[in-house]
Amino acid sequence: MRKLLIVIFATLCVTFITTAQSYAFLTIIEDWALKVPLSSGDEYITGIDLMRYLGISHVDITDSDRSDGISPGDPFTDVMLFKISATGLEDKTTGAIGKYQSGNDIKITDFELTGIADLVGYHTFIAGDDVDYVFTGGTLDLYLDTYVNATPTTLQGSPVSGYKDGTLIAKFTLLNGSGSFDFSTKDLDGSIDVEFKALFITPGYMFDKKGVDLSTYDFLAAITDSNSDADPDNNKLIDSPLPSNWGAYTGQTVTNSQFLNLEVDGTARLAVPEPASILLLGIGGLGLVTVVRKRKKAG
Repeated sequence: MRKLLIVIFATLCVTFITTAQSYAFLTIIEDWALKVPLSSGDEYITGIDLMRYLGISHVDITDSDRSDGISPGDPFTDVMLFKISATGLEDKTTGAIGKYQSGNDIKITDFELTGIADLVGYHTFIAGDDVDYVFTGGTLDLYLDTYVNATPTTLQGSPVSGYKDGTLIAKFTLLNGSGSFDFSTKDLDGSIDVEFKALFITPGYMFDKKGVDLSTYDFLAAITDSNSDADPDNNKLIDSPLPSNWGAYTGQTVTNSQFLNLEVDGTARLAVPEPASILLLGIGGLGLVTVVRKRKKAG
């Protein structure tokens, strides 16, 4: 009987962990705060609900069966670099946050948040110009930089300035994610939804609305919603190299790999497990304790 109870409790724990990592059981953290260390002293941005970002994405697709085209199961890597400027931190009611907690104006040259997402995945569905895919692993690093464009990061062999400088304030690992892309000349764009779990948050930079340091949270997630665009100037032509084995499109092919560069924009929100999920685990644990006590009395 004791073994059965242990199995039940373990099952409850697994269920809780699984549901906590699901989008449906996450709740958004509202009104969190960011400390910005300026030369004039520390400032705090409060009331943050979401972060808007803009960046670039470099995708390297492997034609694993050498079919001269992308097939379901073909893997890819995706390196995404993005920036969140001072005007990219928003309150859901008022929009972009313009002042620090002190009342001083936030200047666009004060700081920037930069991120590097390094992801892997594979294609799940190909139909004409429509491509679906899923992510299977990856990380997301978030930097706070008060010295804009100080250190270059390399993307496809070319230096891209200002993404990896500053202080690493958070590191996330992939929970799940998927996306789609339309290669028709009408669209040349797609959408990406990815969820991350925090591996660590650097203490002293991010706080909830009660002033609790987010580094002390047991579970913190980042939910991102991105749009990808291979034609930023909207002339119905891909503005970055595209491999020739994409049918009517021309571009660059290296061995059996294919490269695609895109502009990305979107939003990121911080989230924690929905309280009902935690309550569910608590009720299950309480029930288990009650059963154990009754058995002890009966014995």
